[in-house]
Amino acid sequence: MTALLFFILSFQWVHAQALMTLTTRFEFSIHKAQSSAFEMTWYFDKNASTSLLIAFDTNSDSQFRGKEKLDLIRMLKQFEAQGYLLQLKRNESPIKTESIRVISLDVANSLVSVTFGVQLEQPVDLQKTGLSLAFVGDERVDIDQDAVTSKLTGMLAKNCSVKMLENQSLDSHNWYQIFCTR
Repeated sequence: MTALLFFILSFQWVHAQALMTLTTRFEFSIHKAQSSAFEMTWYFDKNASTSLLIAFDTNSDSQFRGKEKLDLIRMLKQFEAQGYLLQLKRNESPIKTESIRVISLDVANSLVSVTFGVQLEQPVDLQKTGLSLAFVGDERVDIDQDAVTSKLTGMLAKNCSVKMLENQSLDSHNWYQIFCTR
């Protein structure tokens, strides 16, 4: 809890608005038209990464293991109620996830990244309806909308594409649609 308090206070002092900036990525392994799971990754900026390492890397080895890892995952759970800043739609209708879980915590060049496994409540047919997704920040987290990346792999990936949809209404975030042809 002390680490979380230090993490939050350090950002309030450094940033007047958002506490941290994330770049994001989503990755689909597509082997059939029905998709029910994918991965997303948060890449923390330098300031956030430094604060996370100070707060949670108690042995200063630039890795999160054991209790360090559990404490960081526990801190990240504060974003669970917001779907970990992820919004999903099928045919313009919101859809829900069954679960979002941390798969890995990595540190490279003193920058922290967290990869999440996303499981949908029901599969989405990427050939019929596609799937739209957006990363939506809040008062604590700013998402760099110009740096969202995607990766499609798997047997059907060559028949699929990701396109950024025109900014709908007054959204402050970009929507990306994954769609596959037959």
